[in-house]
Amino acid sequence: MAALPLLCAAGPVLDLPQYPEIDRVALERYATRTLTRREGQARAAGELGCVRYCAMIERAFARVAAAARAQGELPGGPVQWQLVVTTTRGEAALSLPGGHVLVSEDMISELRLSEAELAFIIAHESGHLLLQHEAQALDFLQATLLPRGLRRSVWDLYAELDYNAGALLRLQSLMQQSELDADYAGLLLGAQAGYPPAAMASALSKIAASEQQRAGIVQTHPAMAQRLAHIGRAMPMAERLHEVTMARH
Repeated sequence: MAALPLLCAAGPVLDLPQYPEIDRVALERYATRTLTRREGQARAAGELGCVRYCAMIERAFARVAAAARAQGELPGGPVQWQLVVTTTRGEAALSLPGGHVLVSEDMISELRLSEAELAFIIAHESGHLLLQHEAQALDFLQATLLPRGLRRSVWDLYAELDYNAGALLRLQSLMQQSELDADYAGLLLGAQAGYPPAAMASALSKIAASEQQRAGIVQTHPAMAQRLAHIGRAMPMAERLHEVTMARH
């Protein structure tokens, strides 16, 4: 779990890990290709860009991105934070290596999110990026597929995930822990951005009330009860960080 070494609203509050042995340039190129394809689909359907919640989305992203930048640079250079908004029905939020965060206005409407709740979701996705979860997952997959010292390209590893259910199963526990860590990081980033922790955490309760039981062989997310308990344990730390942040402004 990411640590909170110093309660300083102006500086880093997350302990960023070393970058895994994955080609960052190739990973971010793959992410850019994925994002370009998704933007093209949304544009063709008339679903690219915000309509109803522009000011709230822009404000929450700007504040969270500022807190994310305060965590320092990843090895290989800074993250270039970029927000993409769609109105696609059924789409929620996701992040892609390189600093891309996608948010759907449909999610905001369906969950009736407040700005603080939206900020937590954006901060959760930003936490995935800062903690390098995608690169860690590919690095772990590579280590389990090949003899020590042999490498496969980022493109080959993603193809393995697309067509090999066994590969996904190997990553299940790692992906679930990544969600817990992103919740923790998101709560701290959001608090550093000035959002009250309790107001942010209610986003998880709304998601829990709206989602159906996930079916499938691989469960990428832990049970919501586990996520809520995990956030609850981090709440005192986040509340103190929020107090420090607000006292500085």
